[in-house]
Amino acid sequence: MKKIILSALVALVSLTATSAPKQPKWVKGARNSVVRIVSYKEGAELREGQGFLCGSNVVYTDLAFLTGADSIVTIDGKGKMRSAQILTGANGMYEVARFVVPQDKKLSTLPLATVPVTEESTVYILPYSASKKVQPVQTTIIKSTDITNNNKYYTLACKSDSSLFGCPVLDSGGGVIGIVQKCNTEVDTCTYALDANFIYQIEIGAASLAENAYRQINIRKQLPATEENALAYVFMMQDLTTDEYGKLLDDFIAQFPNSADGYFNKGSFLINESDSTQHKYAISLIEKAIEMAGDDKHEFLCDYANLIYSTITNGFKVNFENWNLELAYNIICNAIKEKDEPVYYSIKGNILYSMGKYQESYDCYNHLNSTTFATQETYLLAYTISQQLGVDIEEQIALLDSAIVKAGTPTPQHAAQFIQERALLNEKAGKYRDAVIDLYRYEELLGSYNMNANFYYIREQLEIKAKMYEVALKDIDHAISLEPEDIGYRLEQSSLLVRVGEVEQALPLLQQLAEEYPEISDIHRLLGICYMRTDKKAAARKSLEKAKSLGDTLVDQLLEQLD
Repeated sequence: MKKIILSALVALVSLTATSAPKQPKWVKGARNSVVRIVSYKEGAELREGQGFLCGSNVVYTDLAFLTGADSIVTIDGKGKMRSAQILTGANGMYEVARFVVPQDKKLSTLPLATVPVTEESTVYILPYSASKKVQPVQTTIIKSTDITNNNKYYTLACKSDSSLFGCPVLDSGGGVIGIVQKCNTEVDTCTYALDANFIYQIEIGAASLAENAYRQINIRKQLPATEENALAYVFMMQDLTTDEYGKLLDDFIAQFPNSADGYFNKGSFLINESDSTQHKYAISLIEKAIEMAGDDKHEFLCDYANLIYSTITNGFKVNFENWNLELAYNIICNAIKEKDEPVYYSIKGNILYSMGKYQESYDCYNHLNSTTFATQETYLLAYTISQQLGVDIEEQIALLDSAIVKAGTPTPQHAAQFIQERALLNEKAGKYRDAVIDLYRYEELLGSYNMNANFYYIREQLEIKAKMYEVALKDIDHAISLEPEDIGYRLEQSSLLVRVGEVEQALPLLQQLAEEYPEISDIHRLLGICYMRTDKKAAARKSLEKAKSLGDTLVDQLLEQLD
């Protein structure tokens, strides 16, 4: 009986051993490909998770493990630590990321699967383990859903386990088909995986900086694949620290060694951001860029001339013997010889202006303004120089006319200052009605609620010169409504009423003013004129004599008329 029981137990043990899933041969060699990921922020540990090396020295992982980090470390199963060097891809929708660690001979990596897997296929989840013995989780694909670019989203039969998030899912041959995605371990009865090819295909574009997936990981980012997009990316990354931006420019040169832009941008950066010991090297980079530029040489010459001009006018000291406006002028002239581009005359005009050669500068802007490249700014610059040269006032007005037209239709609010300036010129030229019209446009653009009493007084004075008395009376009345206690505006109103023959309206106003301000001679003189025009000679004499006693010498002729 004992023999029978023993035989039965042996048979049971044998059955159990043969029914256990057999571990694939590739597991032993693949275990070091799965790594522990530790992220840090300002030296303190931030998060911990898993990822895996795939293809080369590229780590695939869950985005959440990296978010907020300024440094990242991977630790393989043998305890070897490697720091993340460059973020090469991230996607916020599927929460995955890809970064590079230093390449070395001891790196163990997994290959991407070459054969598509289908539903009901057996797959394996390979967890991170510091032990030489690692047991993959064998499971089955129960659903495969199509997503972008012919990639898949898999549902696996096994229950979710947070310790597996970020780990690789492999086919029976050891090729990576996906990465385990996060889910709610308390609710979800299955495990989910994103196609590893999706992570492989992620590219950093020129606008990637704006995406939170990239903004929230503070390590170096890989440049876009094309030179054009990489240049745009470099331009958008100028808010990096000086050290970070310098490294980015070095990355660009390393990735695009035949690009003149890389050397010019690095040289310009060193001129503006480094100490004087780097300036000679910076200029050598710029000169190398110009030599490499080929048919685009004129563009780099223009940028070089502008760089010299801007550093000098901003008071920045460059440690180079010939770094002066004369050098900038010669370089921009060479650019124009290479290709006579209208816009280069703007740089030339700026340089000549800073050299004190105003007429030559003015000629440059007039040339530019005769082309399709004329802008509001170029007309305004020409106008500014025209004032210094004292050119004909009609020419100055024409320049402002063109600047206002270039502002667009309808006229934008910022153009109001140019219209106000033109009003002053029109007044100076004796074009009083045009000046008045300009001030009405000025008020319309900025709104009457932004106008003060002095504005309406100034316009009233112009309207008098233009013999527009009716609107002048309205403007001085408006000025008084804004500052009713100002004696000057009230006296001006009375004077204008007298001037246009509205004596009956002026008389009570002047009588009140005479009571309030008995020591102002102008009031008594105007009051005397009103009495004279209403045949009240005695009252007129009294007011005029009062004005004379206050020192008014203009009333003598009026008193003679009363005799």
